[in-house]
Amino acid sequence: MISKFTPLIFFAFFIFGNNPIFSQNYFQPNEKLEQAYINANSLRINEAQHQINDLKQSEAQNLLTYHIENYIDFYKLLILEEAELYEKLLPNKDIRLEKLANGPKDSPYYLYSQAEIELQWALIHLKFENYFRAFNEAKKAHHKLIKNQEKFPNFIANKKSLGLIHALVGTLPSSYQWGVKIMSGIEGDLELGKKELESVINYSDTNNYLFAQEASISYAFLLFYLTNDKKQAWKILEKSPIDYKRNLLGVFVKSLIAYDDQKFDLALELLNERPKGKEYLPFYLLDYYEGSIMLNNLDENASQLLNRFVNNFKGNSFLKKAYQRLLWHDLIFNEGKKFGLFREKIIHSGGVLLDDDKGAHQAAIQYLKPHPVLLKARLLYDGGNFRESLKVLENIDDNTLNNIEKQEYYYRLGRINQQLKQYNLAINWFKISLATGKKNNTLYACKSALELGHVFESLNNISQAKHYYKECLEIRPENYRNSLHNKAKIGLQRVGK
Repeated sequence: MISKFTPLIFFAFFIFGNNPIFSQNYFQPNEKLEQAYINANSLRINEAQHQINDLKQSEAQNLLTYHIENYIDFYKLLILEEAELYEKLLPNKDIRLEKLANGPKDSPYYLYSQAEIELQWALIHLKFENYFRAFNEAKKAHHKLIKNQEKFPNFIANKKSLGLIHALVGTLPSSYQWGVKIMSGIEGDLELGKKELESVINYSDTNNYLFAQEASISYAFLLFYLTNDKKQAWKILEKSPIDYKRNLLGVFVKSLIAYDDQKFDLALELLNERPKGKEYLPFYLLDYYEGSIMLNNLDENASQLLNRFVNNFKGNSFLKKAYQRLLWHDLIFNEGKKFGLFREKIIHSGGVLLDDDKGAHQAAIQYLKPHPVLLKARLLYDGGNFRESLKVLENIDDNTLNNIEKQEYYYRLGRINQQLKQYNLAINWFKISLATGKKNNTLYACKSALELGHVFESLNNISQAKHYYKECLEIRPENYRNSLHNKAKIGLQRVGK
């Protein structure tokens, strides 16, 4: 017997069958999703999750909800670095990808949203040293993005992610080149990546674009760290839609770039005034950076921030470096009475994925105790106190230094004169440091060659810049090799253009 309601059901299906609101999954950016995205990218994680949960009820078929939700896991894992949380959240990736695969294939968000989740998890796997999975995820993401670009060439979001991939692959350190083979078919090109991200920024200037904040941060990082265009990087950050009073991630990015651009007062101001409260994801790394800036100014209270970091952070990154800074603090303010304690902490805490941590570990293993006056000069330099640092160095008789200390002494004289735009003096000191340590592949010889490349590039002496960038690549120090060689390679790309 046919139900008397069958005609009504049939009619409803006929009228609403192709309407996504009533029966089909769909991808639709809207104000509620945008707010959840902004909260996630501001690290107001709990607020973002509540909004996502509400959207799963009110807009159950809108699959972009799962794309935005992945940002929450992404930031939790990158910032907290907790291994147990990594294992707990890992199944979410496949669950979300399965949901997204049931969306309409004629939407530009169909492949894009899947690619974004794969790309985010590639970075997460990299953070947790799961390299094979990281490169495989990146390859899958790139394949989907290229396919989506072919189907929807005017969909600007493609270029945000493609630009980031192309720039990063184009500047991968040599130690990761085996990963490039896994990702065969991906074009690594810094200039291409820059142009792609630039087109996204230009589009965002005149259009309402959901991922505008993310594009601004990616482009600023690329300009500052990969192309050395600091002026343009600051211009992008200044005009970006980021609200630094409410966006903790934005504060991190701007303060980090300010610090590396020697805008120390601005970096400290941003960190001091950063948004705080239970609604934000705990970001203990900011305590490390704030404490580091204070130590560079020889502020005795720096240890409070550094201790807060090492006592609360459950990940591996920067722990060795933080304990090394506490060791330095002890040398300067306590005559090194706790040197042995902090040395043990450096050796047995954290990991060695980052060059800073690896360098701290090697120094502790080799029982390298910093020369207290050179250390003071270094910290003053790192804090932007160049003339004060120079006065400290002028009180040192280099005949009292051992070979490694002499290399550091000459290198630091070079760096100070470089900052004071006394380029002839800088070149002279860098060359002495280079000559003193080149045969032994020392750290300061490698650094001096790199800075000679930077000086000559700033003077538009391209042939000499190329010469010293190449010389940097020929020196193979035990510590910081990846980062120094990567900067030299990027320098060669710049002057080659």
